[in-house]
Amino acid sequence: MKLLKFLSVFCVMLYSCNNSSNDPVLSVFKDEVTLSPTKIISLEKYDVLKPVDILKINEDYLIRDDKTYDLFTKINFTTNMTVKGINKGNGPNEVNLITSMEQYEDNILIYDTSKRKIFTIYFENDSSIALKEKQTLNTQNRSSIINYVNYGLISSGMFKDFWIGFFDEYDKLKSSIDFPTFKETQNLRDIQKSIIFVNTLIAVHPQKNKFVAAAMKCGVLSFCEVT
Repeated sequence: MKLLKFLSVFCVMLYSCNNSSNDPVLSVFKDEVTLSPTKIISLEKYDVLKPVDILKINEDYLIRDDKTYDLFTKINFTTNMTVKGINKGNGPNEVNLITSMEQYEDNILIYDTSKRKIFTIYFENDSSIALKEKQTLNTQNRSSIINYVNYGLISSGMFKDFWIGFFDEYDKLKSSIDFPTFKETQNLRDIQKSIIFVNTLIAVHPQKNKFVAAAMKCGVLSFCEVT
């Protein structure tokens, strides 16, 4: 008898679903979506073996490789023209530890954490890539990752008493976000929390007025606005 009741209710529900265009369950399965690659490219033939970052620049792609020599490779996949350059080191046109790479306005910017400098990447000609120093950051701020937004920089790093900071164009702290607090971390000091949240990645909205911060060590997402 219970089975008959269950089947009767199930049939009524099924009939209702088939006759309801606004049903949320139906709306999920209404349109079928298929993902497929339009083109697959092997970067090995361009001697890019461990790509860690990529930017599209007009018809070219600038790829950062995790190696010691020729860290950056600009590739045009239509013409197969490539330009390589910039090595690891302390000399001219060299970097040590890159943690940020982004395109802001008409500039390609990278941040060298060890040198605490922001560099602009530019192409001298069709055969070389060069660096030009844009800004040296305050060593006390200890930023590890920076992102340009309207009127300044959003930065994460090893800060003493805050999680994420907004710095003006002169690297002066103007606003900050406190560390997220959970039951497991509420009794920790700020310097201890900074160790937990130091590996935070930031993705900025194209309009540069919103961003998402993702703390990699503890799975925390923070959706933020710049007002």
